[in-house]
Amino acid sequence: GMLPSNMSRLSKLEDFDIRGNSFRGPIPSSLFMIPSLINLAMGSNDFSDPLEIGNISSLESLSLGDNNFSGPIPFSIFKLVGLTFLDLSFWNTRMGVVDFTIFLHIKSLVALRLSSLNTSSMVDLSVFSHLMSLDYLDLSGNNLKIRSSLHLPSPIRILDLSSCNISEFPKFLQNQTELIYLDISTNRIEGQVPEWLWSLPRLWFVNISQNSFSGCHSKK
Repeated sequence: GMLPSNMSRLSKLEDFDIRGNSFRGPIPSSLFMIPSLINLAMGSNDFSDPLEIGNISSLESLSLGDNNFSGPIPFSIFKLVGLTFLDLSFWNTRMGVVDFTIFLHIKSLVALRLSSLNTSSMVDLSVFSHLMSLDYLDLSGNNLKIRSSLHLPSPIRILDLSSCNISEFPKFLQNQTELIYLDISTNRIEGQVPEWLWSLPRLWFVNISQNSFSGCHSKK
């Protein structure tokens, strides 16, 4: 079913989590008029367009991933400058163009999930180097461009670049000393796994499956 249209009556609501249900239709715009709302988790439902987001300054976490949204990502999302967590995974842009620099408007982001946007745009990973608080980044299922001079903020700990059409082992990872979780599976990487990967001090999860590795570099 659909959510009621008069959600703004819940004037004291701070946390609204309805993930993993079968709600459908548009999200009521009244929900974004609740001035106390901090966490809005609506992923894994069947919500669809239109999405009208007001300027709700209190919102810190917004999860809209794995719904039935399509077309351009509304620019109003990028006016939510207080967000620390944003999940737009599986937003079907219908092979449209996405200007990933617009995410730089949300400088407070700690976690960002942009998996499988079905966009014709190539994601330039260097864009996210300007988000200095970023700790969790999921770009899986998109075409990725990695510059040789890339440097991401050192605090990043969780990185998912699976199914990103990567053909070379990302060298910038060598400097990610806080990294604990790395997924670069299902890409086109050939050759040997670099020795420095095993020297990252905090790494506890590595997925390099479904590539074309032939071995591991080792000291002679």
